[in-house]
Amino acid sequence: MLKTPWCAGTGVEYLNSHRANVPASKHVLLGLAHLKFTQDLARRIDYALASKAYTRGSEKYPLVAQLLESMRRGNPSFLGTESKRYATAGGPRSAGLTRLALGG
Repeated sequence: MLKTPWCAGTGVEYLNSHRANVPASKHVLLGLAHLKFTQDLARRIDYALASKAYTRGSEKYPLVAQLLESMRRGNPSFLGTESKRYATAGGPRSAGLTRLALGG
């Protein structure tokens, strides 16, 4: 178990990427969009495409597969024709990547 710097000494421990040893706070919300670019990515893409088990039916994985194929063909950039730079924290939501609406 890894103690994270923001809670060192508080008894809060990071158990894995989805759990800590205490319940999540209802006062703090952190959204994180991520993909795991590891040696296991090819297997993960194959599983995602076959199972549709990840977020929104694994809808991002065909794009990741296309990106990696393009990189294999000689374009080693993570940028694509539709890539956009986010100018504000609301950029991912504006791009349709998150669907979070907090009540006021």
